[in-house]
Amino acid sequence: MILDFLLLFGIIISPLFVGGIGLDRLFSVSLSPQRIVRSLFPDVVLMLAVSTVMWFFMRYALRPIHLLFLMPLFFVLLFSVLEELYAFFFKSSESEGASLQEKGFSYGLSFYALYTATSYIELLGIISVSVIAFVLFAFIFFSIRQRIDNSNAAYEFKIAPLLLISLGCIALVLYAIDFSWLL
Repeated sequence: MILDFLLLFGIIISPLFVGGIGLDRLFSVSLSPQRIVRSLFPDVVLMLAVSTVMWFFMRYALRPIHLLFLMPLFFVLLFSVLEELYAFFFKSSESEGASLQEKGFSYGLSFYALYTATSYIELLGIISVSVIAFVLFAFIFFSIRQRIDNSNAAYEFKIAPLLLISLGCIALVLYAIDFSWLL
């Protein structure tokens, strides 16, 4: 059961590849895998907190009065408030570019998990498996990027194109056996 869940949300319908959630952050983190551990832990805590509060708010407040369509509004409001509180109490000054990428990954993954999960345990599982898959693919892309940097390719191809081609090859390998794209 756990292995099926890992394979399903980590590789087969990974929010990273299928939904494109976090690909920009994955590209920037592939420069240095040490940044993953430092920057991802606070985001995971924030994602779990927001998703937990929103799950119970949706289940016990919005669903009984048939106002589930307001969930995105409350989600963004709650996420922004908790993010500002966290920044006020715990974070030092950081660059805005990295902060925007972190927000996109956190917002996207939490929102994806809230809309996909059918139970609270599944919600936690989707978030944790997606984060594990993100870390795994970040290390894979870091090693690909190191090999590209050490190769004899022209400078124009060393930056993004070869990494994006590698990303496409990995996605093709993972999804080549899926025939649903033919329909």
